Amino acid sequence: MRDTVRYRRGYPGQRDGQSTEMVQFYLNRIPSTPRGAKIEAILADWRGDYHLLERHHGYIQWLFPIRQSGLNDDAPPLTKVEAEYMAKNEQVKGRVLRAYKMMLDFYGFRLCDASGEVERGVESHYRRRISHLNNSFHNYLRITRIIKSLGELGYQHFQKPLVETLISEIYEGRPPPLRNAEESAGRFWVHVVRDEHERQAICRMVFQKYREDIREPGDSFSLTVAVPPPQPSSLPAPSAQLNGAHEADTHTQTTEETMKEAAMPKAELANGVDPQTNGEIGHHHHQQNHETTDGHGQGEGEGEGVGDGGDQPQAKRVQRHEPMDVEGAEGSIEHGEPRAAAGPAEPQESKKTVQTDIRRYFS
Repeated sequence: MRDTVRYRRGYPGQRDGQSTEMVQFYLNRIPSTPRGAKIEAILADWRGDYHLLERHHGYIQWLFPIRQSGLNDDAPPLTKVEAEYMAKNEQVKGRVLRAYKMMLDFYGFRLCDASGEVERGVESHYRRRISHLNNSFHNYLRITRIIKSLGELGYQHFQKPLVETLISEIYEGRPPPLRNAEESAGRFWVHVVRDEHERQAICRMVFQKYREDIREPGDSFSLTVAVPPPQPSSLPAPSAQLNGAHEADTHTQTTEETMKEAAMPKAELANGVDPQTNGEIGHHHHQQNHETTDGHGQGEGEGEGVGDGGDQPQAKRVQRHEPMDVEGAEGSIEHGEPRAAAGPAEPQESKKTVQTDIRRYFS
Protein backbone atom coordinates (compact mmCIF):
# COMPACT_ATOMS: atom_id res chain seq x y z
CA MET A 1 0.00 0.00 0.00
CA ARG A 2 1.33 3.42 -0.93
CA ASP A 3 2.38 5.66 1.93
CA THR A 4 -0.10 8.31 0.78
CA VAL A 5 -2.96 5.81 0.98
CA ARG A 6 -1.89 4.59 4.42
CA TYR A 7 -1.80 8.18 5.63
CA ARG A 8 -5.26 9.02 4.27
CA ARG A 9 -6.67 5.88 5.90
CA GLY A 10 -5.12 6.66 9.27
CA TYR A 11 -2.40 3.99 9.16
CA PRO A 12 -4.67 0.95 9.60
CA GLY A 13 -3.22 -1.72 11.88
CA GLN A 14 -0.29 0.44 13.02
CA ARG A 15 0.77 -0.04 16.63
CA ASP A 16 1.91 3.14 18.33
CA GLY A 17 4.44 3.43 21.10
CA GLN A 18 3.83 5.01 24.50
CA SER A 19 5.72 8.26 23.93
CA THR A 20 4.25 11.59 25.03
CA GLU A 21 7.27 13.66 24.01
CA MET A 22 5.47 15.52 21.21
CA VAL A 23 2.80 16.70 23.62
CA GLN A 24 5.46 17.68 26.17
CA PHE A 25 7.33 19.64 23.51
CA TYR A 26 4.22 21.50 22.38
CA LEU A 27 3.36 22.31 25.98
CA ASN A 28 6.79 24.00 26.15
CA ARG A 29 8.10 21.56 28.75
CA ILE A 30 10.99 19.98 26.84
CA PRO A 31 13.26 21.22 24.04
CA SER A 32 13.64 19.72 20.59
CA THR A 33 16.83 17.76 20.02
CA PRO A 34 19.52 17.73 18.78
CA ARG A 35 20.75 21.32 19.16
CA GLY A 36 17.20 22.60 19.47
CA ALA A 37 15.14 24.69 21.86
CA LYS A 38 11.74 24.81 23.49
CA ILE A 39 8.95 25.63 21.14
CA GLU A 40 8.33 29.16 22.41
CA ALA A 41 11.99 30.02 21.82
CA ILE A 42 11.85 28.57 18.30
CA LEU A 43 8.69 30.45 17.39
CA ALA A 44 10.01 33.72 18.84
CA ASP A 45 13.67 33.65 17.80
CA TRP A 46 13.93 31.50 14.67
CA ARG A 47 11.31 33.20 12.51
CA GLY A 48 13.04 35.14 9.76
CA ASP A 49 16.39 33.42 10.34
CA TYR A 50 16.29 31.75 6.95
CA HIS A 51 19.85 30.46 7.09
CA LEU A 52 19.07 28.62 10.34
CA LEU A 53 15.74 27.27 9.08
CA GLU A 54 17.43 26.00 5.93
CA ARG A 55 20.53 24.43 7.49
CA HIS A 56 19.14 23.01 10.73
CA HIS A 57 17.74 19.55 10.10
CA GLY A 58 16.44 18.59 13.52
CA TYR A 59 13.53 20.93 14.20
CA ILE A 60 11.02 20.10 11.46
CA GLN A 61 10.16 16.68 12.92
CA TRP A 62 9.28 18.35 16.22
CA LEU A 63 7.29 21.26 14.80
CA PHE A 64 5.32 19.06 12.42
CA PRO A 65 5.07 15.56 13.90
CA ILE A 66 3.53 12.72 11.92
CA ARG A 67 2.83 9.09 12.68
CA GLN A 68 6.00 7.89 10.97
CA SER A 69 9.65 7.86 11.94
CA GLY A 70 11.81 10.54 10.38
CA LEU A 71 15.52 11.01 9.87
CA ASN A 72 15.81 12.59 13.30
CA ASP A 73 16.02 9.66 15.69
CA ASP A 74 15.53 12.01 18.64
CA ALA A 75 12.01 12.88 17.48
CA PRO A 76 9.61 9.99 18.14
CA PRO A 77 6.67 9.40 15.81
CA LEU A 78 3.40 11.02 16.79
CA THR A 79 0.96 8.58 18.38
CA LYS A 80 -2.75 8.51 17.67
CA VAL A 81 -3.51 9.42 21.28
CA GLU A 82 -1.16 12.42 21.09
CA ALA A 83 -2.66 13.56 17.81
CA GLU A 84 -6.19 13.47 19.23
CA TYR A 85 -5.14 15.43 22.31
CA MET A 86 -3.16 18.05 20.37
CA ALA A 87 -5.97 18.59 17.85
CA LYS A 88 -8.31 19.57 20.69
CA ASN A 89 -5.95 21.57 22.91
CA GLU A 90 -6.24 25.27 22.08
CA GLN A 91 -2.80 26.16 23.43
CA VAL A 92 -1.19 23.46 21.29
CA LYS A 93 -3.22 24.45 18.23
CA GLY A 94 -2.16 28.06 18.66
CA ARG A 95 1.49 27.02 18.55
CA VAL A 96 0.90 24.75 15.54
CA LEU A 97 -0.59 27.75 13.75
CA ARG A 98 2.41 29.94 14.59
CA ALA A 99 4.80 27.23 13.40
CA TYR A 100 2.86 26.97 10.12
CA LYS A 101 3.02 30.73 9.59
CA MET A 102 6.77 30.67 10.25
CA MET A 103 7.31 28.09 7.53
CA LEU A 104 4.99 29.85 5.08
CA ASP A 105 7.09 32.97 5.57
CA PHE A 106 10.23 30.90 4.97
CA TYR A 107 8.77 29.81 1.62
CA GLY A 108 7.58 33.31 0.63
CA PHE A 109 3.88 33.04 1.49
CA ARG A 110 1.48 34.13 4.19
CA LEU A 111 -1.76 32.84 5.65
CA CYS A 112 -4.74 34.99 4.70
CA ASP A 113 -7.32 34.00 7.29
CA ALA A 114 -8.80 31.19 9.33
CA SER A 115 -10.11 29.48 6.19
CA GLY A 116 -6.54 28.45 5.38
CA GLU A 117 -6.19 30.46 2.16
CA VAL A 118 -2.55 31.16 1.31
CA GLU A 119 -1.17 34.04 -0.76
CA ARG A 120 2.19 35.42 -1.80
CA GLY A 121 4.03 37.61 0.67
CA VAL A 122 5.50 41.02 -0.09
CA GLU A 123 6.73 40.87 -3.70
CA SER A 124 10.45 41.35 -3.07
CA HIS A 125 10.39 38.83 -0.21
CA TYR A 126 8.33 36.36 -2.21
CA ARG A 127 10.68 36.50 -5.21
CA ARG A 128 13.74 35.74 -3.10
CA ARG A 129 12.14 32.92 -1.15
CA ILE A 130 10.36 31.19 -4.05
CA SER A 131 13.57 31.25 -6.06
CA HIS A 132 15.31 29.52 -3.18
CA LEU A 133 12.50 26.98 -2.77
CA ASN A 134 12.56 26.10 -6.46
CA ASN A 135 16.12 24.80 -6.02
CA SER A 136 15.94 23.50 -2.45
CA PHE A 137 14.70 19.98 -3.00
CA HIS A 138 14.82 18.77 0.58
CA ASN A 139 12.20 21.42 1.36
CA TYR A 140 9.78 19.52 -0.86
CA LEU A 141 10.05 16.68 1.64
CA ARG A 142 9.40 19.11 4.46
CA ILE A 143 6.27 20.36 2.69
CA THR A 144 4.96 16.79 2.46
CA ARG A 145 5.48 16.45 6.20
CA ILE A 146 3.80 19.81 6.90
CA ILE A 147 0.71 18.86 4.88
CA LYS A 148 0.46 15.54 6.69
CA SER A 149 0.94 17.11 10.11
CA LEU A 150 -1.76 19.72 9.50
CA GLY A 151 -4.16 16.86 8.92
CA GLU A 152 -3.19 15.22 12.20
CA LEU A 153 -3.22 18.30 14.44
CA GLY A 154 -6.61 19.86 13.79
CA TYR A 155 -5.91 21.83 10.61
CA GLN A 156 -7.00 19.41 7.92
CA HIS A 157 -8.94 22.23 6.23
CA PHE A 158 -5.60 23.98 5.60
CA GLN A 159 -4.35 21.18 3.34
CA LYS A 160 -6.28 21.93 0.16
CA PRO A 161 -5.63 25.72 0.08
CA LEU A 162 -1.89 25.18 0.56
CA VAL A 163 -1.67 22.55 -2.17
CA GLU A 164 -3.71 24.65 -4.61
CA THR A 165 -1.44 27.65 -4.04
CA LEU A 166 1.69 25.59 -4.61
CA ILE A 167 0.20 24.07 -7.77
CA SER A 168 -0.46 27.52 -9.21
CA GLU A 169 3.19 28.38 -8.60
CA ILE A 170 4.22 25.20 -10.43
CA TYR A 171 2.13 25.65 -13.57
CA GLU A 172 1.53 29.38 -13.98
CA GLY A 173 4.00 32.04 -15.09
CA ARG A 174 6.73 32.29 -17.70
CA PRO A 175 8.61 30.45 -16.43
CA PRO A 176 6.61 29.02 -13.53
CA PRO A 177 8.45 30.03 -10.34
CA LEU A 178 8.20 26.58 -8.71
CA ARG A 179 8.47 24.33 -11.74
CA ASN A 180 11.01 21.99 -10.14
CA ALA A 181 8.41 20.85 -7.61
CA GLU A 182 6.02 19.49 -10.23
CA GLU A 183 6.73 15.83 -9.51
CA SER A 184 6.58 16.20 -5.73
CA ALA A 185 3.22 17.96 -6.01
CA GLY A 186 1.71 15.47 -8.44
CA ARG A 187 2.94 12.42 -6.63
CA PHE A 188 2.79 13.43 -2.98
CA TRP A 189 1.38 16.81 -2.00
CA VAL A 190 -1.97 16.30 -3.71
CA HIS A 191 -2.33 12.75 -2.44
CA VAL A 192 -1.80 13.52 1.24
CA VAL A 193 -4.86 15.77 1.21
CA ARG A 194 -6.94 13.61 3.49
CA ASP A 195 -10.44 14.62 2.44
CA GLU A 196 -11.23 12.45 -0.58
CA HIS A 197 -13.59 14.93 -2.22
CA GLU A 198 -10.99 17.69 -1.92
CA ARG A 199 -8.26 15.46 -3.33
CA GLN A 200 -10.38 14.52 -6.31
CA ALA A 201 -11.34 18.17 -6.84
CA ILE A 202 -7.65 19.13 -7.03
CA CYS A 203 -6.97 16.35 -9.55
CA ARG A 204 -9.84 17.56 -11.72
CA MET A 205 -8.71 21.16 -11.46
CA VAL A 206 -5.17 20.28 -12.55
CA PHE A 207 -6.50 18.27 -15.50
CA GLN A 208 -8.98 20.89 -16.64
CA LYS A 209 -6.63 23.88 -16.26
CA TYR A 210 -3.26 22.38 -17.11
CA ARG A 211 -4.14 19.14 -18.94
CA GLU A 212 -2.15 17.01 -16.49
CA ASP A 213 -3.48 13.73 -15.09
CA ILE A 214 -2.02 13.45 -11.59
CA ARG A 215 -4.16 10.63 -10.24
CA GLU A 216 -2.20 7.98 -8.39
CA PRO A 217 -2.21 4.22 -9.03
CA GLY A 218 -5.56 2.75 -8.06
CA ASP A 219 -7.58 5.91 -8.62
CA SER A 220 -10.63 5.24 -10.78
CA PHE A 221 -12.64 8.43 -10.43
CA SER A 222 -13.45 10.44 -13.53
CA LEU A 223 -11.66 13.68 -14.32
CA THR A 224 -14.94 15.25 -15.38
CA VAL A 225 -17.63 16.14 -12.89
CA ALA A 226 -20.74 14.00 -13.20
CA VAL A 227 -23.91 15.94 -14.00
CA PRO A 228 -27.05 13.81 -13.49
CA PRO A 229 -29.80 14.20 -16.07
CA PRO A 230 -32.96 16.01 -14.92
CA GLN A 231 -35.86 13.88 -13.82
CA PRO A 232 -39.14 14.34 -15.72
CA SER A 233 -41.00 15.38 -12.57
CA SER A 234 -38.46 18.09 -11.81
CA LEU A 235 -38.53 19.87 -15.17
CA PRO A 236 -39.95 23.41 -14.91
CA ALA A 237 -42.95 24.48 -16.96
CA PRO A 238 -42.03 26.42 -20.11
CA SER A 239 -42.56 30.15 -20.28
CA ALA A 240 -42.91 32.53 -23.19
CA GLN A 241 -41.85 36.15 -23.54
CA LEU A 242 -44.42 38.32 -25.33
CA ASN A 243 -43.79 42.03 -26.01
CA GLY A 244 -41.19 42.19 -23.29
CA ALA A 245 -43.50 40.72 -20.62
CA HIS A 246 -43.02 37.22 -19.20
CA GLU A 247 -46.21 35.19 -19.07
CA ALA A 248 -46.28 31.93 -17.14
CA ASP A 249 -47.51 28.92 -19.01
CA THR A 250 -50.16 27.32 -16.86
CA HIS A 251 -50.50 24.30 -19.05
CA THR A 252 -49.99 21.07 -17.12
CA GLN A 253 -47.43 18.99 -18.95
CA THR A 254 -48.05 15.35 -19.53
CA THR A 255 -45.29 12.82 -19.04
CA GLU A 256 -44.98 12.42 -22.78
CA GLU A 257 -44.58 16.17 -23.33
CA THR A 258 -42.03 16.38 -20.54
CA MET A 259 -39.91 13.66 -22.09
CA LYS A 260 -40.04 15.35 -25.47
CA GLU A 261 -38.76 18.58 -23.94
CA ALA A 262 -35.97 16.71 -22.18
CA ALA A 263 -34.78 15.40 -25.55
CA MET A 264 -34.82 18.77 -27.35
CA PRO A 265 -31.46 19.95 -28.67
CA LYS A 266 -29.95 23.09 -27.17
CA ALA A 267 -30.48 25.08 -30.38
CA GLU A 268 -34.26 24.79 -29.94
CA LEU A 269 -34.42 25.83 -26.29
CA ALA A 270 -35.58 29.38 -26.91
CA ASN A 271 -38.57 29.37 -24.62
CA GLY A 272 -36.93 28.97 -21.24
CA VAL A 273 -36.81 25.17 -21.07
CA ASP A 274 -33.74 23.93 -19.18
CA PRO A 275 -31.29 22.02 -21.38
CA GLN A 276 -30.72 18.35 -20.67
CA THR A 277 -27.26 17.69 -19.27
CA ASN A 278 -24.98 14.89 -20.28
CA GLY A 279 -24.26 12.04 -17.91
CA GLU A 280 -20.81 11.30 -16.61
CA ILE A 281 -18.43 9.67 -19.03
CA GLY A 282 -17.19 6.48 -17.52
CA HIS A 283 -13.49 6.44 -16.87
CA HIS A 284 -11.25 3.49 -16.33
CA HIS A 285 -7.81 4.55 -15.27
CA HIS A 286 -5.16 2.43 -16.98
CA GLN A 287 -1.65 2.23 -15.65
CA GLN A 288 1.07 1.27 -18.11
CA ASN A 289 3.97 -0.52 -16.40
CA HIS A 290 3.55 1.78 -13.39
CA GLU A 291 6.10 1.42 -10.64
CA THR A 292 4.25 1.11 -7.34
CA THR A 293 7.07 2.24 -5.15
CA ASP A 294 6.65 5.62 -3.56
CA GLY A 295 8.36 7.91 -1.07
CA HIS A 296 10.28 10.99 -1.96
CA GLY A 297 13.61 9.35 -1.53
CA GLN A 298 16.07 10.09 1.17
CA GLY A 299 17.13 13.73 1.22
CA GLU A 300 19.25 15.90 3.41
CA GLY A 301 17.45 16.51 6.67
CA GLU A 302 13.74 15.81 6.32
CA GLY A 303 12.51 13.00 4.06
CA GLU A 304 9.51 10.85 3.27
CA GLY A 305 11.62 7.96 2.03
CA VAL A 306 13.07 5.27 4.28
CA GLY A 307 13.51 7.69 7.11
CA ASP A 308 9.92 8.94 7.08
CA GLY A 309 8.16 5.68 6.61
CA GLY A 310 7.82 5.76 2.81
CA ASP A 311 9.18 3.16 0.43
CA GLN A 312 12.68 2.92 -0.92
CA PRO A 313 13.63 5.55 -3.51
CA GLN A 314 13.96 4.29 -7.05
CA ALA A 315 16.47 5.11 -9.73
CA LYS A 316 13.99 5.25 -12.58
CA ARG A 317 11.83 8.30 -13.09
CA VAL A 318 8.13 7.58 -13.03
CA GLN A 319 6.42 8.65 -16.21
CA ARG A 320 3.51 11.02 -15.78
CA HIS A 321 0.58 11.69 -18.01
CA GLU A 322 1.39 14.09 -20.82
CA PRO A 323 -1.00 16.97 -21.57
CA MET A 324 -3.81 15.67 -23.69
CA ASP A 325 -5.61 17.07 -26.70
CA VAL A 326 -9.16 16.67 -25.47
CA GLU A 327 -12.21 18.00 -27.24
CA GLY A 328 -14.88 19.86 -25.31
CA ALA A 329 -14.92 22.73 -22.84
CA GLU A 330 -14.56 20.59 -19.72
CA GLY A 331 -12.24 17.95 -21.11
CA SER A 332 -12.25 14.29 -20.24
CA ILE A 333 -10.00 11.28 -20.43
CA GLU A 334 -11.23 7.89 -21.41
CA HIS A 335 -9.69 4.45 -21.43
CA GLY A 336 -12.00 1.75 -22.72
CA GLU A 337 -15.61 2.00 -23.75
CA PRO A 338 -17.69 4.93 -22.42
CA ARG A 339 -20.67 4.24 -20.22
CA ALA A 340 -24.05 4.73 -21.86
CA ALA A 341 -25.58 8.08 -20.96
CA ALA A 342 -28.72 8.19 -18.84
CA GLY A 343 -32.09 9.15 -20.31
CA PRO A 344 -34.11 7.39 -22.98
CA ALA A 345 -33.95 10.12 -25.62
CA GLU A 346 -30.51 11.55 -25.02
CA PRO A 347 -28.48 11.94 -28.24
CA GLN A 348 -25.30 9.92 -28.48
CA GLU A 349 -22.09 11.77 -29.05
CA SER A 350 -19.00 10.28 -30.59
CA LYS A 351 -16.16 9.64 -28.19
CA LYS A 352 -12.45 9.61 -28.89
CA THR A 353 -10.17 7.32 -26.95
CA VAL A 354 -7.19 9.29 -25.81
CA GLN A 355 -3.90 7.50 -25.54
CA THR A 356 -1.78 8.87 -22.72
CA ASP A 357 1.83 8.49 -21.82
CA ILE A 358 2.47 8.00 -18.14
CA ARG A 359 5.58 9.78 -17.06
CA ARG A 360 7.22 8.61 -13.93
CA TYR A 361 8.07 10.70 -10.92
CA PHE A 362 11.09 10.86 -8.72
CA SER A 363 11.60 13.52 -6.20
